[in-house]
Amino acid sequence: MRADPGATGATFAGLGARRAESVVYVVDASGAMVSSLKFILAELERSVRGLSTAQRFAVVLFRERPEAGTAYDLFVPPGGDAGRVALAPANATNKAALARWLAVVQPGGRSDPLDGLRCGLAFKPDVVFLLSRSIRRSGGEAGAEPGVWGRGRAGNHGRA
Repeated sequence: MRADPGATGATFAGLGARRAESVVYVVDASGAMVSSLKFILAELERSVRGLSTAQRFAVVLFRERPEAGTAYDLFVPPGGDAGRVALAPANATNKAALARWLAVVQPGGRSDPLDGLRCGLAFKPDVVFLLSRSIRRSGGEAGAEPGVWGRGRAGNHGRA
């Protein structure tokens, strides 16, 4: 983590980081979240509102979206470039834009966190908050049952 004296911590869903100049939220927006997504997005908005202006953030919502040809949605701040990986300054304009963006999110599709997590890590943040529900993991076998993400590490027979 960087030692910016203006940056402060961040909290999300009961977890926290004492010092984080850059924060990325990777959140499950799949159909599995239908009963809880409203509350999770409210917590996400609360967390971002609590960031200082010295901090930067990104939000990645992952879910299978074949119609859009993507496995995640990425918040792009006003004037931002969707093709460029850049953290948004935690200013009032970006916080308000995030609230508007989150207000129309509806859960759907299957949960597959890998692409969303890869996107979040590409920002090279100080902290990543990953929130998902019902992540099932394969035992590392090729051709694992549909809906199971990942293949595990070679040779570990399904143990992480």
